[in-house]
Amino acid sequence: EAFNSSSATLLTIRDNIHFVMVNSVAMEGDGCNICENAEYELHSISKRLKCGRGIGKCDKVPKLEAAYSKPIVLQHYPMYRESDRACREHDSPTIDLYRERWEVLSKESTDLIGELIEPRLAFSGHSHHFCHLTNRLRIEEYTVPSFNWRNKANPSFLLATLTSTDHAISKCNLPLERAIVHSYLVGVVLTILILSCRGWIGKALGRVRGLFRRRRCLQYKKLEH
Repeated sequence: EAFNSSSATLLTIRDNIHFVMVNSVAMEGDGCNICENAEYELHSISKRLKCGRGIGKCDKVPKLEAAYSKPIVLQHYPMYRESDRACREHDSPTIDLYRERWEVLSKESTDLIGELIEPRLAFSGHSHHFCHLTNRLRIEEYTVPSFNWRNKANPSFLLATLTSTDHAISKCNLPLERAIVHSYLVGVVLTILILSCRGWIGKALGRVRGLFRRRRCLQYKKLEH
């Protein structure tokens, strides 16, 4: 209520690209208030999408803001999968089993989204690790990695190019935490060495100047005599 947001939202951007943003917490399927609202909103979005394809009675259904194209799901929790072992690509250091309704959506909630929304692509998060797989709905899903060193030593992010019918996703790696730490250590050592060398050089130059002054004094004394 504070952010004026709902449990499921249809967002349309230019070039006829539709996103369905789902509040994963509301997909428990246990009959709670936000769960019931989420299912109601998903059914409403499903009707709008079907009407965009000319399916069903659409007299009282709001029209889509652009021509229909298969939507893309955005949500925090991944669709159901047993573990990252199912991923074509992943950067998780360990392979742990995921618990339904804890680390991933349940099979039932995943199937419900697939049945109502019929997405072509899904983006999720939560695990902090990258994963690219063909999920339970037989669509490509990308679990977006964390780009915070607090969560993982090898952070990264995704760049996406989307059209109404296609997509291209690239994973971009950020510097490793240890590489940054090492660069700081090297910088500190170099700074100390440079400052030390400057001190030694300054002392050496001072001695050379002192020698020149002494020689000049001796020359002047000889000339006077």
